[in-house]
Amino acid sequence: MTNNPLAAASGGLSVVTNWVAELYSPSPGKGLWTSLDDPLRLALAQGLVLSTVGRADQVRAEALALPDSAHADFDAMLSVLIQHWQSVYKALQQGCGVLDRTILVGVDMELVVLTSPEHIGTVPAEGAQLPAHSFITRLADRREWTIAALARRLPVPGWPPTEEEIPNLLD
Repeated sequence: MTNNPLAAASGGLSVVTNWVAELYSPSPGKGLWTSLDDPLRLALAQGLVLSTVGRADQVRAEALALPDSAHADFDAMLSVLIQHWQSVYKALQQGCGVLDRTILVGVDMELVVLTSPEHIGTVPAEGAQLPAHSFITRLADRREWTIAALARRLPVPGWPPTEEEIPNLLD
């Protein structure tokens, strides 16, 4: 994805396409984590803490969720997440394109739906669906776009972490 024309895009599209490009770079790293917003990072950390420790440990989850985490378990957690994400987003490994357009879903949020290049501009047969991946992005502090969700629902940190539906977005 080194020659991705979408990487120069602005707004939420840029952060998502850069995130996918880093995911499949020769050495994906902490940039994947820092591109995510605070609630998403915390919900991911809480989910991993629950799956590995089997109980709520807010102090550990908060330490892991920091954008510049120095927690002893951070590298292992990020490695697990990278392997998972590379599996989930495999269709985007050789490139990606926007399915239709980005959609505003809030004052400071937009939905970005990516698909692999072979599906851009195609019209699916009636009842068929195109393979695509949804991301919700958020303008943080009116300065920088971050990824707020790796789906069409916003993560809600907690024990266990849950998700919040955005009205009219699941249609």
